[in-house]
Parts: sequence; structure tokens; C-alpha cells
Amino acid sequence: MNKSNLSKLSNSFEGQKMFEIYNRTKKIKKKIFHFELGQPSHPIPKKIIKETINSLKLGRTKYVSSKGVDELLEIIRDTTKFSRGFKPDLNQILVTPGANSIIYLSMKCICNPGDEVILPDPGFPTYISAAKSLGLKIKFIKLREKFNFQLNIEELKSMITNKTRLLILNSPSNPLGTIINKNQYQDIYNLIEKKNIFLLSDEIYSRIVYSKNDFFSPSSFDKCKSRVIILNGFSKAFSMTGYRLGVAIGPKKLISKMHILLETIVSCVPPFIQYAGVEAIKTEKNFIKKEIKIYIEKQKLFTDFFSSTNLINCVKPEGAFYLFPNVKKIGMSGDEFAKVLLNKLGIAVVPGSYFGKNGKYNVRIAYTNSKSDIKKSIKLIKNYFKL
Repeated sequence: MNKSNLSKLSNSFEGQKMFEIYNRTKKIKKKIFHFELGQPSHPIPKKIIKETINSLKLGRTKYVSSKGVDELLEIIRDTTKFSRGFKPDLNQILVTPGANSIIYLSMKCICNPGDEVILPDPGFPTYISAAKSLGLKIKFIKLREKFNFQLNIEELKSMITNKTRLLILNSPSNPLGTIINKNQYQDIYNLIEKKNIFLLSDEIYSRIVYSKNDFFSPSSFDKCKSRVIILNGFSKAFSMTGYRLGVAIGPKKLISKMHILLETIVSCVPPFIQYAGVEAIKTEKNFIKKEIKIYIEKQKLFTDFFSSTNLINCVKPEGAFYLFPNVKKIGMSGDEFAKVLLNKLGIAVVPGSYFGKNGKYNVRIAYTNSKSDIKKSIKLIKNYFKL
């Protein structure tokens, strides 16, 4: 088919380049150490698998409400009350096929073509892809390494115009692992309220934080009734990436429109998947506590190595399971460093440029692989670069 026969917007589509790297590794005929995908290495808790099988046996394979099954909606209300201090109304909640879809659904229902969205740089690439696919104008708020990748509120103020409709923030961050604290979010919320714009708060890593009181959700300010939309899901905390189960909580009118759009495109999320989500929330506490301890140990293997070199700088993550080291002192860009690691050493990481211009000299490392593979990878890097 001739390219001109397709829509102009389709020519702007971009996928997740992390999967391109993963696909490339499949063609390399040697041992590959995988740090490119945000894929937890720990298995799904057995109770979740058991509930999935049980739901299939019970015949939970038919159409259900496109908003979500009652049992999942109710337990989401309860866990939101526990974790964020408010209990959303049922018509504020939408169960989605994966959390990624919430990015597109919310943009589509908030913005008109030509409207402005403000995205973090570095930030999750799907934000950019979704905005481009809808014909939106993207503005990037720079998260600078010298300021520990924290947002500058004055810079944000200067970017907002009467065409700005949406700000997206991610805490804990992919690819940075950084967290936005309550005081920072208070300033941000005051600004978006004054300027009459929405905030999509990507909280997919909210269960993976390394200090008890680190995580804060801006939804606490308005209880998702006017400005804030929560994006959350089950992939990262429960290793349920293949289940494709997400949850949006937001203002009733917005959720109503997102619901109609979801119903139009995918009808509903399979019910046996949703009941697995119910079981995940019921069994989360002890499982996640154990996994966080392991993530901290894995992170330390890398950060200790970086510190010992004096050539690799890295802002210490406060959550999620990513490192975003700067390799400029080695004399390479992130793209060059990632290429050497994959082609010469069989180590797959993601160039920081995939997450924005501010990641030119960085790479993203997902420390979800085994400790043994991490140690072997560090040894390979040490020997190759003589660190």
C-alpha cells in the first residue's frame, strides 16, 4: 500500500522502542543479559494464578460491564481509601485493558487536535506517541540531572498557555525512579487549578517505593473530582504484565467519556482477568514487601559499581526499578554506550534518548534480572571499559 493512502497522523505513530531492542536480542546467538524491558523477574503469586484458572473453570469468559466487574470496582474503592485517603464513587472508576490505554483514552477525551500537552523529559515514550497520534502539540518540561530530575515550578508556569489542556507526571518515574513529594505536588496542583488544566498522575509504580512515606498522590487534593486522573495497574507490582489490566480514577464526566470510548474499541476487559486483579489486591502486602527488599539489593549492586568508577554518575532511585546512569565521562552518548553493551557484551539496556532529549548521555537499566546476571554484567562492563 502506498504511504500516501494512509492518514497523515498514522505517519507519526511510534511504538515502544524498548521492544525493538528486545526483538533484536532474539537474533543474537549468544547469552543476553536483559535489562531493557520493565518486566519484573519475580513470578506471579500462586494465589493469583489459581484465581485465574478458577475463574475460567467458573465460566467467567462472557461479556461483562465495560466499566468493570463489581467485585473489582469495590475493592479498588477500598484500597484507594487505604492508600490515598479517599473512597472514589463507582462512576469515577474505569477498568481498562492495561494502564497504557489510559494515556490515550484520557488525552482523546480531554484534548482537541492542536491543543497542548506538557510531558516530562525524560519521560515514558508512550506519552509522546499517544499525543502525536491525536495531533496534539507537545511541550516538554525538562527534568535536569543536576537538580535530581525534579520539576521546576517556575519553568512549568511559563509553559502554560490558553491552549494547554493536560499535564502528565509520573511518580515514581520511569525511567528515573525519582519521586515527587507532597510539597512539590501542592505547588503543582495549585497551578493547574488556577490555569484550569488536568493532571494525569501516572502511579503505576506507586506500590514499589523504598521508604514507607515516600509516595504521595496528588489525587489527595481533589479526590479525583475535578483535575486529577490516576493511572494505575497490576503489571509492575504483581508481575502481571501479560494480563493487561489497568485502572483509571478521575472526574465523573471524564470517566464517562473514557468509558464510552473504551466500550467502542474493546467492549470490556475479560472477566477472568479482572477477578485475578481482585485476588492480587487481597494478597498484595506481604508479597510486595518481600519484592521491594530484593529490588533494593539489586539496585545496590549497580549503584556501588557506579560509585566505584568515578565515571558513571547516577541519581539514586526512590521507587520503581530503574536506574538512569550518565555515561558522558566515559566519552560516549547513551546510544553509543547501549550499542557497545549489546553488540560486544550481550547486555541489553535502553538509550536515554528514547525517553527524551534530556537523556542524551544516559541509559536506562531495569534491575529486574537476577542478582547473578547483574553481577556477571557488571564484571563484563568493568573488564571491557577497564573501570
